[in-house]
Amino acid sequence: MRAAGAHDLRDILDYISADDEHAAIRMLERFTRTISLLAEKAFIGPAASWIGFSGMRKMTVPPYVIYYRSYEERLEIVRILHSSRDIDSTDFINH
Repeated sequence: MRAAGAHDLRDILDYISADDEHAAIRMLERFTRTISLLAEKAFIGPAASWIGFSGMRKMTVPPYVIYYRSYEERLEIVRILHSSRDIDSTDFINH
């Protein structure tokens, strides 16, 4: 997981747990299941070529979107962002 993706995940879980710790645990479990699935079948997520980075794909874990790349032997989680955000390539520069 890239530093930005790890930071996104911490922020999401901190935000949720401030209100409901059990909900944060459930959200982490949902992310974990989805990332495990992506590690096995990386190409099930649609391409996110509009971002402008080669090989970028996405998978929705409502209300969040995991942006990732798959390489031969590894999965790289680039960002995890709320689906309501207006996303563009600047959200991925230097991340």
